[in-house]
Amino acid sequence: MKEIYNLLFVFEFMTLQKMWGKRNNWVPLLASFSMSFTFLCLLLSFFLLLYLIFDLRWVSIFSNKVVVLIIFGLIILIHYYKFEYQQRYLHIIDDIKNKYRLCLGNKWARILSQLYVYGSILLFIILSIVSTKKG
Repeated sequence: MKEIYNLLFVFEFMTLQKMWGKRNNWVPLLASFSMSFTFLCLLLSFFLLLYLIFDLRWVSIFSNKVVVLIIFGLIILIHYYKFEYQQRYLHIIDDIKNKYRLCLGNKWARILSQLYVYGSILLFIILSIVSTKKG
């Protein structure tokens, strides 16, 4: 699971590097932020599904903006120490490039990684709309 998450980070990093240029110093930070936001959307989607399926009222604590911001801050800190701290992303990228040499040039792998990022955000938006209509 850790390997897949690192692979998704590398694909996100490479996509942002293609968009913003190789000399841009913000690309690793943007990739880390993108992965953090995606993880937050998946986490909140999971709790919205619990609310919709099992009608658990304690899940409504995530409707509080302060709680969500604290959780998002913690996720950003975790991702910072996982990818950014002492430029660990360079080691992760080298490791992934050595293991998955054929996969990195694959157009479909990048499309799937973007589907992961934008699909999780879209899932959260759809579940948010459905949960507001329910409650």
